[in-house]
Amino acid sequence: MSNVVNNTTNTSTSTNTSTSATAKSSNSSLGKDDFLKLLVTQLQYQNPLDPMDNTAFVAQMAQFSSLEQMQNLNATMAKMQASNLIGSTINFSNDSGNSITGVVGGTSTASGATSLVVGVDAVQYPAYLPASTGELVNCAVSWTDSSKVSHSGVIQSATVDSNGTVQVTAVETDSSGAVLKDSNGKIVTSTFASKQITRLIVPTTVDLSKVTETTK
Repeated sequence: MSNVVNNTTNTSTSTNTSTSATAKSSNSSLGKDDFLKLLVTQLQYQNPLDPMDNTAFVAQMAQFSSLEQMQNLNATMAKMQASNLIGSTINFSNDSGNSITGVVGGTSTASGATSLVVGVDAVQYPAYLPASTGELVNCAVSWTDSSKVSHSGVIQSATVDSNGTVQVTAVETDSSGAVLKDSNGKIVTSTFASKQITRLIVPTTVDLSKVTETTK
């Protein structure tokens, strides 16, 4: 964990490649906007002496309406499916074809497509280590102190000291995730070296089609 920053260059590259490939794949299929543009162009350049037959025009408009309704239905079903998975432990296939296990913490929507936000343990799967210390903020973390006592919390900040060691400050939480406070009502925080981390949950966006197994 001491090289949390340096170990993530390949991860960022593979993620960007995957995003680019997904975008190209999405752009290769015709959507309702493309269908409407084709219809408008067809009307614009039709022969005024031999205009489009009304029956053909109505049929094309019906196809457009059907396509729009189907896409809206698919989007709604995807959102419902994703929402139902929140809190579940899933296995998914990453860009390298490896099976990764994580817990679904939420969903995200981009360009009309719904994806899962999955918490992946970067200690177990080092490829998911954040590319910078700033990306550690708000990640759930577990660590052991100098007395080998285990703690859990949420990362508040992370910096690199003069020796090149990543120093992490976290707000401590109990087993239920509630923030710990001392006898004076002050929030308990701890600072420790990244090498003391035993679990680091990093939020990762996962396409629904990549999910291979689901358990509650």
